[in-house]
Amino acid sequence: MHNCSTDSKDSKHQTSPEPYLIGIAGPSSAGKSTVAQKIIQTLPEGDAIIIGMDSYYLNLPEIHMDDLEEWNFDRPEAFDKVLMLKQILALSQGESIEKPRYSYRRHCRESHGDKVNPSKYIIVEGLYTLYWPELRGLYLTSAFITVPQTVCRSRKMHRDLTERNLTPEYSKEQYESFVLPMYGKHIHPTRIYADIMIDGEGKVEDSANIIIQRINEVLSR
Repeated sequence: MHNCSTDSKDSKHQTSPEPYLIGIAGPSSAGKSTVAQKIIQTLPEGDAIIIGMDSYYLNLPEIHMDDLEEWNFDRPEAFDKVLMLKQILALSQGESIEKPRYSYRRHCRESHGDKVNPSKYIIVEGLYTLYWPELRGLYLTSAFITVPQTVCRSRKMHRDLTERNLTPEYSKEQYESFVLPMYGKHIHPTRIYADIMIDGEGKVEDSANIIIQRINEVLSR
């Protein structure tokens, strides 16, 4: 049996002014978190934080590891939308949160999360960043990263092997059975909600600068 945490606590930490929310969406292994990290490095130190959707995976039911191949991690219902929205709203209102910490090895949340304080810029990145209307309505700037699926597949398999301790066979099966179908059905259509499109095969510095330029344009209005 896994010792999984089922909730995460919020705590208040008032700041001002109101944070600027940025949404970055795109397919699996498009480089969303890499671009988000580069934005943080480019902005003044301490001015931005990242909220990654991967932290909000729901606990996996108690199933045998042999049945893991049948579990779809790429569907919208695999994420705790309620908690994610609650915590992003809290940050946008100047409150601190305890962001969940998800274990890919045990497929559930750790008993303790990570305290995150609000910041001037809040970057939300993940597969479904632009999927839910109540979430995408919070962003002042949004971007969708485009990458050929052949590139995404290669990147994802490399990440699965090196960072998540998964077998090549499992990674390939997951990609063909779930990742690609869910992208076509749910994720690719959300590109219409993005303010800007980013080439995920370009230099990460250029991608970050395009988003920062957009932010500056919005702030100058």
